[in-house]
Amino acid sequence: APAVLSSIAFVEEAFGAWHISGGIGKLAQAVHQRALDLGVIFHLNSPVTEISHNSQSVTGVVLASGQSIDAEVVVANADASIIYSSLIKDDLRILKGPRKALSKADPSLAGFSLLLGLKPAPGTPLLSHHTVLFPANYDSEFDEIFTQKKPVQEPTIYICAPNDPAMVRMPEHESWFVLVNAPPHSQSGNGWDWSNREFASDYANKIISRIESRGIPIRERLEVLEIRTPADLERTVSAPGGSIYGTSSNGAQSAFLRARNRSPLKGLYCVGGSAHPGGGLPLVGISAEIVANAIGRKRT
Repeated sequence: APAVLSSIAFVEEAFGAWHISGGIGKLAQAVHQRALDLGVIFHLNSPVTEISHNSQSVTGVVLASGQSIDAEVVVANADASIIYSSLIKDDLRILKGPRKALSKADPSLAGFSLLLGLKPAPGTPLLSHHTVLFPANYDSEFDEIFTQKKPVQEPTIYICAPNDPAMVRMPEHESWFVLVNAPPHSQSGNGWDWSNREFASDYANKIISRIESRGIPIRERLEVLEIRTPADLERTVSAPGGSIYGTSSNGAQSAFLRARNRSPLKGLYCVGGSAHPGGGLPLVGISAEIVANAIGRKRT
C-alpha cells in the first residue's frame, strides 16, 4: 500500500491538484443542470422506502408518501447494506450471494468534521490548500478508533483551506473544512454514541485548541462554526455509522465483498462507496460511469 499511495504525491507534483471554483458542491449543481437539460425529472425530498420487484427483476420503487413509481431500471446509490437488507424486504434466493458478502464486510471509518468561516487576520499567512497536522503518536490513533472505539484524544487533523473567492461571502475571508478520523456512530457498543451534542461541541473545541497549539489562530477569527458528527452523517445521508468511504478497504478480500454494480436482481444497479470499485469521489464517479455504460449497452 505505501508504494501505491506514493503515486499520489507523484501525480500532484507532475500534473497538479485540481480544485472546482466555488467548491465541490458546484459539481453536483453542474450534474443536476445537465440532467435537467436532458429532460430528467427530479423528485426531491422523496425518500424511497422500498425497491419493488418480482422474483427475478425490479419493478419500481415505493416512496415514503406511499406513492409507487414503476421502473424497469433502478439505480441505487444508498449503502449496499441498506439496499439489500432494508429496501429489498423479501428473502430472494438470487440475493443470497450479495447479502452473504455484505454481512462479512465492514463499513469504513467515520469522520468528525468542522466547517469554519473565518474573518481576515492581518499578518496571518494563508494556509496551503491542504494541511495535515500529525500527532506525536500516530499509532495510538488507530488503536483508539479500531480497538477502543472511542474519539481520538490527539487526532491527525486535516484542513482544507481553499484560496477561492467564490467560497466566501466577503473578500479576504476564508472557508475551511476540518476533518478528523473517528469511530462509527453506534448506540449498541460497536462504536461511539455521537448523538450527544454537548460532547460534540466539546470535542470540536478540543480540535480547535490543537490547531491553535500549532500556531494557527482560529477563535479570534471565527464567524461560522458547523459541526458534523458521524451520527449526523448517518441521519442525513443514511451512511451506516457515519461511514465516509462506504465499505472498508482493509484486508485482501475487501474488494470482493463490495456490491457488484449490476445486481443479480435484473434491472437493479448499485453505485457509490459500498459498490465496486470503492469509496472516495473519483472511484464513486467511476462506479457511476460503469453503471451508465451498462444501462446504455442494455438499451442499444
